[in-house]
Amino acid sequence: MPDGPLAAACMLSLVSSAVFSPVNPQTPEPAAIDMVRRLAPAAVAVLPGAGEEAARAIARAVDLPAIRVVPDSTNPFRLSFDGMATCPVEDWPIGAADLAMIVPTSGTTGKPKLAACRHGCFGGQIPPGVDPLGLGPGDRSIVMTPLAHGHGHAAINRALRAGSLVIVPDAPDAGRLPSWMATHDPTWLYLTPHLLARLTASDAQRRFERNPALRFVRCGSAHLDPGLRKRAATALGVPIHNAYGSTEGCAIAMEGEVWPSCPGTVGRIVCPLRISVDGAPAAPSEAGEIELSGPALFAGYWGDPEATAQAFTPDGWYRTGDRGRVEDGYLVLLGRVDEIINSGGVKIDPVELDAAILAWPAVRDAATYPIPHPSKGQAPAAAVVLEPDAAFDRRGMRRWLLERIDPRKIPVEFRVVEAIPRTAAGKVERWRLAEWHGART
Repeated sequence: MPDGPLAAACMLSLVSSAVFSPVNPQTPEPAAIDMVRRLAPAAVAVLPGAGEEAARAIARAVDLPAIRVVPDSTNPFRLSFDGMATCPVEDWPIGAADLAMIVPTSGTTGKPKLAACRHGCFGGQIPPGVDPLGLGPGDRSIVMTPLAHGHGHAAINRALRAGSLVIVPDAPDAGRLPSWMATHDPTWLYLTPHLLARLTASDAQRRFERNPALRFVRCGSAHLDPGLRKRAATALGVPIHNAYGSTEGCAIAMEGEVWPSCPGTVGRIVCPLRISVDGAPAAPSEAGEIELSGPALFAGYWGDPEATAQAFTPDGWYRTGDRGRVEDGYLVLLGRVDEIINSGGVKIDPVELDAAILAWPAVRDAATYPIPHPSKGQAPAAAVVLEPDAAFDRRGMRRWLLERIDPRKIPVEFRVVEAIPRTAAGKVERWRLAEWHGART
């Protein structure tokens, strides 16, 4: 599935008349063929234009019919599939528990799982009549994440549920966002922290003036560093609203014009949520694994009953793999359970360490990851991306961190890199940094 308005219309048509799965056009052909085989669909829907032949080649490789999407010349939302029934099928009953999409997860390790998402995930967690973002028909937004990812779906669904305008570029490009903002005059944006950092970098700021119509930026899909949040709010002149969710659990916590921010949290909890420690309920304000319930939960991992069983507790709660704690109805997010670095018995949260490193003025981006240690088993290392023309002072960095964190948590090694590896949704791929470290050692 490429990006653009036709792809968005196709997505909306398909989700109202069938179960569909978007395949990222950036996926290498062998991986795309493997994913389609795992999905075992009835057909491959092919959009006209660039990538059409590649999609047909995938269909041939898995011996499936390739059905071309044909837009109507007078109505862009009326689509037909090689002369088949026009979508959407208006009299097809849809319930909240029915499957809508099978979405490849944007996890940070290994082959993506295929999350079977229900129709209830489209705003099913938000109380009726409540829109935390305060959106209405006069609002405009620009989708800056690929439609093949949950973040792209959420950006479109959030805008359309409010009856507002959504602009879907043919190719989301952070470098072109300043000019698109000048052209389309958006009232809000939905960005990943990585895109927000690029938009508010000094070189990007020189290419646009503050947009008078812009009311806020919603930020999600990865950890939002407090320093970045403050810099972005100053540069853009609008509040930055945090949001936390997942492909499997949809919206989990958020901020907005209706629900104010609470420093140190990712927002007000909007779904049934509990904190578990070693399988037992956590004490009030105790940190543990975040578990979810409710109508927006996914149905399981397509074709993978073992992974599905591991993802749920015996009483049916979804184990997110994220750590957090609850404070007065707001959620404090503390990183991934499986990313905690155990260095000689000292538990190190890489998100906390990332934030301390990112606060150093010369650092533009950073990520912490584990490396082998002869006596401690593991030790933290850090990859840093510097601001233009900045030099890295290791001693200065150590002194900086000594004033902010436990000395036992300071990275034993720093590496200056050109970019931090991330998924398309902006999540840090720490496992890839660890692999790079092993290959260079």
